[in-house]
Amino acid sequence: IFKRSDELDSGDMNQLLKTALATLNSKSGGGTVALAQGGGFPATLEDIEQALSAARESLLTQLTE
Repeated sequence: IFKRSDELDSGDMNQLLKTALATLNSKSGGGTVALAQGGGFPATLEDIEQALSAARESLLTQLTE
């Protein structure tokens, strides 16, 4: 689950989730710019760390644009 604070107007949580899921070779999830969720597939801790790292980089890119 990716959720941004209600006070923020930047950071697309749906795009972050899609980035993370692509790292895991999955499309099982979605949502809005404020809240997105996905899951239901097997993943190792290393897989999850890579997915979160990809989402983090995507968020940093969004915030600097």
